[in-house]
Amino acid sequence: MRWLILLPILVLALLMVTFGVQNTQLVNVRFLTFEATNLSTSIVIVLSAIGGALMVGMLGVWNSIQHGLRGRRDLKQRTQLEQRIADLERQLAATKAPAPKEPVVAVPVASVEKK
Repeated sequence: MRWLILLPILVLALLMVTFGVQNTQLVNVRFLTFEATNLSTSIVIVLSAIGGALMVGMLGVWNSIQHGLRGRRDLKQRTQLEQRIADLERQLAATKAPAPKEPVVAVPVASVEKK
């Protein structure tokens, strides 16, 4: 299963390295008030890839946190429901229990014959 994920990542990394090697000219990068001059295209590409990987990683961490919180909430709810089921089963058993019978008084056989 890991190969299904690792293989496309390796192919993409190889393509990025090839692109960086073929594009070695210098570029100027501007973003809002930030400006960098005479940077190699391959450095810009690598920094962009690292930034994208960090963003994807943060999304993965966020998803893991949400999954953990949801799991804890579900576990708490399941525990409450299992306790409720146990209480209801005890109540049902108490209502279905046979009423205690009155003790049977044994009548002596000899007294029955005399009548």
